[in-house]
Amino acid sequence: MASQVGVPTCLITGSCFSYWPMKKKTERPKQYQAYKNQLYGPFPGDITNLRSLAFLSLTENKISGSIPADIGKLRSLTMLSLSKNKLTGLIPTSVGNLTDLTDLVLYDNQLYGLTYLNLGDNNLSGNIPNELERAGSLEYLQLNDNSLNGTLSNSIAKLQHLKVLNLANNKFGGSIPTELGLLPDLHILLRSNKFTGSIPVEMMSMLQLRILDLSQNYLTGQVSRKVGNLKNLISKPNDTYRISNISAGDVQLKMVVKGISVPVQILLSYTSAIDLSCNNLSGNIPKEIGLLKGLYTVNLSHNRFSGHIPSSVGDMSG
Repeated sequence: MASQVGVPTCLITGSCFSYWPMKKKTERPKQYQAYKNQLYGPFPGDITNLRSLAFLSLTENKISGSIPADIGKLRSLTMLSLSKNKLTGLIPTSVGNLTDLTDLVLYDNQLYGLTYLNLGDNNLSGNIPNELERAGSLEYLQLNDNSLNGTLSNSIAKLQHLKVLNLANNKFGGSIPTELGLLPDLHILLRSNKFTGSIPVEMMSMLQLRILDLSQNYLTGQVSRKVGNLKNLISKPNDTYRISNISAGDVQLKMVVKGISVPVQILLSYTSAIDLSCNNLSGNIPKEIGLLKGLYTVNLSHNRFSGHIPSSVGDMSG
């Protein structure tokens, strides 16, 4: 069987998938390249039968219709390039299941609504591309457990609908962008990198924040007295907040509670945390932390705090 089908820049016309090799099990390539042609028509529904397909490039054609909702079944895909076509509709949330994907190129279409992107637990390296800021509808971004490095780009701060940002267990360095504190819907920020400098005071105004985990970095300076402004932690919510209602897969988060890593899928009324452990923070623990009566767990261990434990801590009912 042919492991690669390539007809790039040949000015081929006709229905995009009139000869698509997916009916016969003996004709299922791992690579399909037909960019810069004049192919047209919609994607066939049975494209997801090509489970071994790793590289799909159909850039600069006239392909129309929507991307199949179950394209996430193509788990072997590392490259998906569909830019400069006539695609319309919602970007499927199942794209988040393509955990081997390293290149996703969809610009110059009429697509909208990429809300979920999970590239966690891979071997990705380098920095986050600035082009990510174009994904204006993104709500869940998971890049945890890779080897990503460099400074954290301000482009993430332009994702105004972002609710979950999971950067745990990478090698990001430099300071945390102050602009992250301006994201109105951000609930969760995760840990374990090589961030330096102080905790941006802007983070103390994040009204929806439920879990602030900056542990295992190299942060210095004091914790701002404005920590008492974290509105969502001042009292317990009366309802449950489900992290993800998407069918493509659950958002993969973990909290460290009493030294044990606990997976989190639903934020219950008691699921809230501030974890600043294992840094180089100093100065006094601000008494305003006692205002956070809805905070379930706080971990400030393995730092360089001095002075007294604020008596207001006794008012925290958790």
